[in-house]
Amino acid sequence: MQRHDLDLTSLLSGLVFAVVAVWALLGQLLDGGVDPVWVVPGVLIGLGTAGLAGTWARLRGHGEPD
Repeated sequence: MQRHDLDLTSLLSGLVFAVVAVWALLGQLLDGGVDPVWVVPGVLIGLGTAGLAGTWARLRGHGEPD
């Protein structure tokens, strides 16, 4: 198998969705529920952070621009 460069944006996006899923699961298990008012802004902030981190990594030379 060939090694490939780390795609930081995809990694962080996946982590954001995993955190939201765990948060929702724990909310259901603990009968606390998840307030949807906080989910959408949280996901958008996480994806924006992932995009900025990916752009910053490319500008620092960790990846070749497309």
